[in-house]
Amino acid sequence: MMRLTISILIIFIFKLSIFGQFKNGFDKQEALDMIKICNSFTYIDLFNTDREILPKKYEKVYTSGVFGMDNIFQIYEGPNKTAVINLRGSTEKKISWMENLYSSMIPGQGEIEVEEETLNYRFALDTNAHVHSGYALGI
Repeated sequence: MMRLTISILIIFIFKLSIFGQFKNGFDKQEALDMIKICNSFTYIDLFNTDREILPKKYEKVYTSGVFGMDNIFQIYEGPNKTAVINLRGSTEKKISWMENLYSSMIPGQGEIEVEEETLNYRFALDTNAHVHSGYALGI
C-alpha cells in the first residue's frame, strides 16, 4: 500500500512539475494562499470542513489515508498546474511525537529500512544536504 501511495504521488508531482513553478521572489498572495492551505487539517478537525479557508485558485485533488506514524497529506493543483503538497503536522498521538523525537540528521539521499523493506530516498541532489530523520521516516 505504501509503495502504491508513493508511486501515485510521484506520478502526479511529475505531471504537474513540468508545467508549474512558483514565482521567483516573495509574492504576498502566494504566501497567504500557502498559509491557508497549511491550516486545512486544523479546520477539518475543528469544523469538519476547510472549504471556507481554502484559496479559490487551488483545488484539492487528493487526500491520503492515515499511514505510518499518524501521517496524512493533501495534494493541491494551483495556477499554471503548480502542485502543492500539504503534510499534516504532529498530532496528539504518541507515535506522531516519536517521529519528532527521532531528530538526528541523515544524508539527503540514501536508503532506509522500514519494516524489513529497504527504501531508496532522495530529498536533494546536493550530496552535502541533510534531512531530519523523523521527517524522512514520516515521508
